Amino acid sequence: MSIIYFYTTQNDSPGINKILSTLVNKLKSVNIKSDIVNDIDILDKQQIIIPYGIKDAFYMLQRKYPLNYCIMADAYTIGWLKKISFYIKRFKFNYYDLYYSMFQVLKYGYKEFNVVKHAKRIMYVSPYDINKLMNIYPSKKFILIQNGVSIKSEYIINSDFNNVNPNHEIVLGSLSNWNKTSRDEIRWFIDDYFSKIHKSNPKIKLLLAGYCSDESLIDYFKSINGVEFLGAVKDLGDFFKRINIFIATLPKGVGILNKVLDAFAYKKLVIGLPECFNAFPNNKNGFVKFSNYEGFLSAIDTYVNNKNAVSKMIEISYNYIKNYHDWDENYNVLIYDILDFYKIPK
Repeated sequence: MSIIYFYTTQNDSPGINKILSTLVNKLKSVNIKSDIVNDIDILDKQQIIIPYGIKDAFYMLQRKYPLNYCIMADAYTIGWLKKISFYIKRFKFNYYDLYYSMFQVLKYGYKEFNVVKHAKRIMYVSPYDINKLMNIYPSKKFILIQNGVSIKSEYIINSDFNNVNPNHEIVLGSLSNWNKTSRDEIRWFIDDYFSKIHKSNPKIKLLLAGYCSDESLIDYFKSINGVEFLGAVKDLGDFFKRINIFIATLPKGVGILNKVLDAFAYKKLVIGLPECFNAFPNNKNGFVKFSNYEGFLSAIDTYVNNKNAVSKMIEISYNYIKNYHDWDENYNVLIYDILDFYKIPK
């Protein structure tokens, strides 16, 4: 019987390990042997090996392993180029993420090109990414498997977009694994939009949550008027029940922003850059986009003065994730595509 190996050297990524572990367990549940490996040199080149990401897929090419099926998730180079353009247009020449993105393009752009060129089947999580790549490569090369989200009914039952805290504040919220790049992904928003609106209306606050090991970043966030840094939370509900609006500020435009899916699931109004919603063509009316400060002000005004519209958007997004982002259903589609590709009996 064939064994399906998933190959990754990104052992420090909880998200990747969770995805691959789930795939292994699902394959085992249908009596298909599977495992995760971080060293393909111990495997025969005739084995079924599915890499995750640019680096490991390119290593397979270098070692002359057949690159048949691979999981890429995002069109990474497109995302880095979008971030570079975004920062330059806004004169953010002192941003670490600008130069980090340039470095990533130089380091991985050529590798990604070769991986996409040579792989026979590639999984992506966003239809936007696939549409962009289809301009260069044949469509049969790609499969769309969108990320899923868990729905916590106990928080949704108690969730009320119209719930105003005792101080009558409007709390904006953002989640991330905080480092120098993710800092800059919201820093532009703080510099250009939030500081301005908080100065004119101190009751508008920003709550940031997520793990951060860099004390200097924590000090940076805490030094900004109107910003509270919550840190890591064991349960996302503890974060979402404290905010009124979720802010999407990541300018890369590719992949799926999982925290946006979480916000949809916890029934929060989501507002953000247009590129943050590229992955959701089937959810056209469930959020508010803004491209400039005036658009941001208009989004806040909608929340304050048009509760019916906000309620409708929240329900649209909640129903959308139920229909398109069920983890079990989406994983099953990927499993059966892998089995069909390798002609393994189910």
